[in-house]
Amino acid sequence: MHLADAASAVTAALVEKPTLPRRTRQQEETRTQELTRVLERLPGDLPTEIVNRCEALTRAWHGAEGETSRDRVLTQLRYLVQHAVDGQKRIERNRVVIEHLYSELDGLEGQPVERTRGLLKGLDLREPLPDGLEQRVEDARDSAREERDRGFVLSAASRALASLGYDVGSDFETLVVSDGALLNLRTSSVHALRIRERNHQLLWNVVRFGDSVRSSHTDASVEDSWCRDFSALRDRLRRDGIELELTRAEAPGTVPMQVLPRAIRRDLGTRQDAHADQEKDRLL
Repeated sequence: MHLADAASAVTAALVEKPTLPRRTRQQEETRTQELTRVLERLPGDLPTEIVNRCEALTRAWHGAEGETSRDRVLTQLRYLVQHAVDGQKRIERNRVVIEHLYSELDGLEGQPVERTRGLLKGLDLREPLPDGLEQRVEDARDSAREERDRGFVLSAASRALASLGYDVGSDFETLVVSDGALLNLRTSSVHALRIRERNHQLLWNVVRFGDSVRSSHTDASVEDSWCRDFSALRDRLRRDGIELELTRAEAPGTVPMQVLPRAIRRDLGTRQDAHADQEKDRLL
């Protein structure tokens, strides 16, 4: 017996008992209406296990002898139907939540996002959602947005620096977010421009290599040259929709210059020579 036919089956059972006294028949009709109202509450797309149990209880109701037995079966059926209704409501709530969480990740890439999408896809809508699910999605979303925005800014900065004559290697973006990128300066062979990313901020400063002769005047002159380039850099980035907000700036020569070992200078020269060779090969 299918649940969709349950009400008509109950009514048919009455028709088959025409010899019932009028009062008994009225009581039977009342009981039948109660059973019908219970069955009508059943949602669609129920698991097979629930359908089979409901059908079994409906048959048991028909075969029960006495009002007490029928009431007991009807109570069990009410509980089962309520369980099914609650389960269907949970499925709908979970579906709405998960669709919203999926939308939070729209247009985003990266391993945290893919792992989170996989987690959402594997959830059983019939079960309560895991604790902290929304926070996990928010963390993956925020991380991916930060990575996307960082990549956009650094890519634009790389192009702008190159347009100003700086030799920017293909590893520029990777270096900036790790130990910092070093770029040769056109105005000095013993200084370099250092660019780092810390706490979602870009740090720019001129450095001098350790075994070079210290000259406050030369240091200040090189920093002044970089300040002019930085102004031009900000203008170029502004055209790309990026506004570099200065949170701290020191006038040239007012702060002791950072000194780096000469070995770093040699590594920088070797890496940029290799980059120049790659560019020549590409053009050829």
